[in-house]
Amino acid sequence: MIDPQVEEMACRVCLHVLNSSGEPAAYVHPAGLGVVTDHEPDPIPSRRLDTVHRRCDFCADRRPLWALYGGDLTSIAHSADTTFVNRFGASWAACATCHALIETGKLDQLARHAANALGTTSPNAYQHIAEFHHGFVEHLDHRLTVLLTTTAWPATSIDPRSIPKVRDRLVRLYHSPQQLPQRFRPSASAIADGLDRGHLIWIDDEFTDLTDAAAASLPDVTVSRDLLPADDGLLLWSRPLQVHDAAAASWTRKDGGWDIVRYRTIGEGLDGANLQHVREQIGWLVPMNAVSVADGQTIRGATEPTAALATTWVLIAQKLAEVRSSAASKAIGKAYARTGRPAPEVTLVSIRRPSVRTPNPVIPRGDHRPLAERVWVSPHWRNVAYGPEKSLRRPRWIDPFLRGPADAPIKSSTTVRVLGGLPQQRPPHRGDKEA
Repeated sequence: MIDPQVEEMACRVCLHVLNSSGEPAAYVHPAGLGVVTDHEPDPIPSRRLDTVHRRCDFCADRRPLWALYGGDLTSIAHSADTTFVNRFGASWAACATCHALIETGKLDQLARHAANALGTTSPNAYQHIAEFHHGFVEHLDHRLTVLLTTTAWPATSIDPRSIPKVRDRLVRLYHSPQQLPQRFRPSASAIADGLDRGHLIWIDDEFTDLTDAAAASLPDVTVSRDLLPADDGLLLWSRPLQVHDAAAASWTRKDGGWDIVRYRTIGEGLDGANLQHVREQIGWLVPMNAVSVADGQTIRGATEPTAALATTWVLIAQKLAEVRSSAASKAIGKAYARTGRPAPEVTLVSIRRPSVRTPNPVIPRGDHRPLAERVWVSPHWRNVAYGPEKSLRRPRWIDPFLRGPADAPIKSSTTVRVLGGLPQQRPPHRGDKEA
């Protein structure tokens, strides 16, 4: 349960919301529901985590969508020598199905759905569930419904031609900040304005793979206006990155720096009606994390939340990217025309194919004896000079290459080197309906 009066805590190890009991509160993993308990709870405020594992408090669905505020319920059970008090709190997490049933007043269906999902067949158990639901919903305050942005969802494929619509849904969400968790509200209006005027950038499969590989070892990077492809922008990778699991990021120019937000995709796995409702009401993306970065600030390595975005900026800036524009879909173009807006464009970013180069010359080392074999040099970052009189330094990604005499044999290795990219075998994706 999510109680607005009590700081919600989650386990830093397994990311599950923790239950508490006693005074002072002792935190424990929730019983059952597949929660791994092979470690002691390591409590941390859930607001400090990008991802939190919780269940729908109505039916135990793994992907709750909303936090609802209603009746503050407590159950009391007596045994021969003990009284058990269990406070359920005034706020419950609700999945898309349970929320839709509540919004349409179908409380009988809500109780049946929950009983079926929980595997409960006893009429007494069903009646108990229905009473609890009624006690909560009777005092429900619809004005306090808040989006749960920490729920992990399966990745959603987004057609680059649909990115303007994705952006518009995100702008609308920021213009309704009461639906967002408190930490995203102060800068919501400014971020919405930045998204409206920002560049739309799509990173293809191979460039996304390169970003993942390079971000894992990112050295320190200084953020400056000449590094960014635009003052404001929304950038989507073709899949969520392994580094911090982000699917998209936006940056918004402000005095002295930028607001940077990382996003996850939402809605994949829902059935048709619920998915369509999510696309219309929320969209495709929800914010995971927001940070402010000053002009001239240093991003210190791969552990920082902005590492993947900074890596993408650096790779584009060093001319590894081939950039071209693509028009939005015809339906989106017509929708923009009806409101007097210019047709949007999306910048598509892919890996620039290297030109054929002569073999690397022999590089003298140590006693200056030439290499007898050609050897592979692994991909790595190298600091290079740039700026006025080459006084500044910026990381540059170096692809793998062969070092040694052109006529020397290649040293045997069990490592497979891939120059360019291999076609990705990705599962077919069911396209979303137009929303």
